[in-house]
Amino acid sequence: MTSERVFIGCYSAPIGTMENKGEGIVSCLLDTNTGEFSDLKHTAIAINPSYLITTKNNLLFCVQEVFAEQQPVLSCYHINDDGELNHNQDVSMSGEFACHLAIDPKGEFVSTAHYGSGSFELFPLSNNNELGSASDLIQHQGSGPNLERQEGPHGHHISFLNHSDTLVTVDLGIDTIGFYPFDRSQGKILSQQAKQVELPKGCGPRHVIFTKDETTAFVLCELSEEVIVLRHAKGQWQIAMRCHPFEEHDLGGAMAAIRLTADERFIYVSGRHQAQIACLEVDSQYSLRLVERIDTLGLFPRDFNLSADDKWLVVANQNSHNVVSFKRDPNSGKLTTSDHQFETGSPVCIAFN
Repeated sequence: MTSERVFIGCYSAPIGTMENKGEGIVSCLLDTNTGEFSDLKHTAIAINPSYLITTKNNLLFCVQEVFAEQQPVLSCYHINDDGELNHNQDVSMSGEFACHLAIDPKGEFVSTAHYGSGSFELFPLSNNNELGSASDLIQHQGSGPNLERQEGPHGHHISFLNHSDTLVTVDLGIDTIGFYPFDRSQGKILSQQAKQVELPKGCGPRHVIFTKDETTAFVLCELSEEVIVLRHAKGQWQIAMRCHPFEEHDLGGAMAAIRLTADERFIYVSGRHQAQIACLEVDSQYSLRLVERIDTLGLFPRDFNLSADDKWLVVANQNSHNVVSFKRDPNSGKLTTSDHQFETGSPVCIAFN
């Protein structure tokens, strides 16, 4: 059997009126021939681990979605050969409700995004994988037209560009994508040199993904339930296309996750209210065409991810407490259920090792 280790972050404490049933971080093996899950185990106790990332040297980083008074931390674990996690370190974060994190391409920094406080933090990472205290902070201000969801800034995504020392921020509350150069030697963010890309008011951007050459970006907008295509030319980012993958409804915007295949031919997005994954084909001009929408066999798919070979898609259905695998056709992009799933409380993040 050939397999990949999967780590799942599961909400473990109430958030507002939402009751959660998770146990922190669990892991399992995905059979890359059949899509079957095995070796399910509880690997770490964590309060509302909202986002996980793994590295090539067997590290796992995790943020927890909690209030500042609950002492939110950025956690680092070592992944053992059997999939167990050894806790290495916790570093305090100042922002509230951390919901995303990223590691820079050179492995020298980790950055976090905070929904509650509308802030983003930068942490140095040493050669021996030791996290330092936050070296700098971005604090957004402002609000958007959606009075219920955009009463203030809401950081929802952070990433590092590969071709320059730049942090990319996505703020759902103020409808902006920010590009922040940073000084690698000092660990300082050069905020005065930052550029902001203004998106349509009220769209509520949640995540962004880039093509390998970083001249095209695909922005998933939670509130307007669309994907906005941005193209970079002559030093400026411009909107090239707006695509609505799901049918209209009156339940409020709740698109959640977006992934781009390695060959850059297909994009997948999740709609939580629809309980669907949509497949979009990317043409040579970076326009998007809907291929299909498929039921996730559960409720409220908050996150999903692609296996290393892009042959499998694994989705976390938060409200039905199940994780499901789908076989992916690399030519058509279409998904087929493997008929394999397992139960785990309130899964919200999927990370392959």
